[in-house]
Amino acid sequence: MRAASPPAATASDTEAGFLAFERRWDRTWALLPYLLIGLAFVASMIPLDTSPSDRWVIVALVLALLGWHYWFVTRHPHWPERRLVPMAVYFVGLLTLALVLSGRAGPFALVVVGCFPMAFVALPGRWAYLAVAVTGPCAMLSITWPVVDGSLVAQAVGASVLAGFVGWAIRRIEAEGVRRREAHAELMALTVALRRANADKDALRAQLTRSAHEAGVAAERARLARDFHDTLAQGLAGIGSQLENADTLLPEHHPAGPRVRTALRLARTSLAEARRSVQALRPGPLSGDGLIAAIRQTVDLWSQEHALPVRLEVTGDVEPTDEAVQTALLRFTQEGLANIGRHARAAQATVTVSGMGDLVMIDIFDDGVGFEVAALGPGDAGGGYGLTAARERLAAVNGQLSIESAPGAGTTVTATVPAPVAVPVPARAEAPR
Repeated sequence: MRAASPPAATASDTEAGFLAFERRWDRTWALLPYLLIGLAFVASMIPLDTSPSDRWVIVALVLALLGWHYWFVTRHPHWPERRLVPMAVYFVGLLTLALVLSGRAGPFALVVVGCFPMAFVALPGRWAYLAVAVTGPCAMLSITWPVVDGSLVAQAVGASVLAGFVGWAIRRIEAEGVRRREAHAELMALTVALRRANADKDALRAQLTRSAHEAGVAAERARLARDFHDTLAQGLAGIGSQLENADTLLPEHHPAGPRVRTALRLARTSLAEARRSVQALRPGPLSGDGLIAAIRQTVDLWSQEHALPVRLEVTGDVEPTDEAVQTALLRFTQEGLANIGRHARAAQATVTVSGMGDLVMIDIFDDGVGFEVAALGPGDAGGGYGLTAARERLAAVNGQLSIESAPGAGTTVTATVPAPVAVPVPARAEAPR
């Protein structure tokens, strides 16, 4: 008595228990004929007056019956209750062989009676009840033969009705079990979907919170940039202008001249640093078309300002999605170019942006005077405050900064950041500017 085909097993223990029980249930009914045939065979061999020829006939018929059941049920477990024609042939053969054996030895009437449950094991739907109706008279004949009386018909009908009712009840129980299992599977699927929806909702909430935080940080940085520009930078510019006027008014060898010029240099340096800080605080080019466009704009402006050709090369997928990563890489590029302008005395420079799967690398090379990296002190490990700040920005996004240089051999500053990429950018190279 086989239930409907089970749905795919889930990871739940309850579903696994359902499937394990069903496998044991089906295996039990498939093994029932072997047990009945074995018991009947042992009982038939006990009488000592059975002739050797009859014993060999019984052995042959038992082997045929075992082979018949093995081929149709054990060898093809997916046939019962699903393939009508082969299972109808199986049931007719089973009942026929059992009747022949019961005619040779009375104990095999047990196998004929066993055809009642096998009708529900083998045949689908209403065909099982037809097989039970046929099995009833056969069972009575196998038990009472050769004595046949008028009560045989009533006994056969009663046995068939009782067997049919029991089979119907078991099938109803199986159907209810399948229904409960399917309902449980649907409940589990709904639970998984609900958990996934909650996880998506939490992720969306976290993303919205992060976006709001980033927007607040950007707004605060823009406010600080405006304040620095309107107060500190403007004040330093005014001080520088006044010192320039004072320097022009002083006689050439006036004792205050050197101090005024020193103060003027300090004011100009401080103004440059203030403007660089304002530039670092502003969203700048990143608020436009992304990292590559921002780096290209930075390279163009720096090349025009310093009248120095700069080659920009972009290879691979190099558009990281994280704003902090973009900012760190852009500030690194700005600071690297600023250092070339201040120290390198180079004839040309190259900025290479490379995407390598989940890594983004930027190399800034110049053919300037170079320096001895080993001579840098612990406080100069970043190549000055600007590169130290860039190193700290990169470290905040799990990136690294390295410097390679030698006297007379130029300098290469490299930033490497782990960053999943979002937009494929084809390899290209731009001519020197």
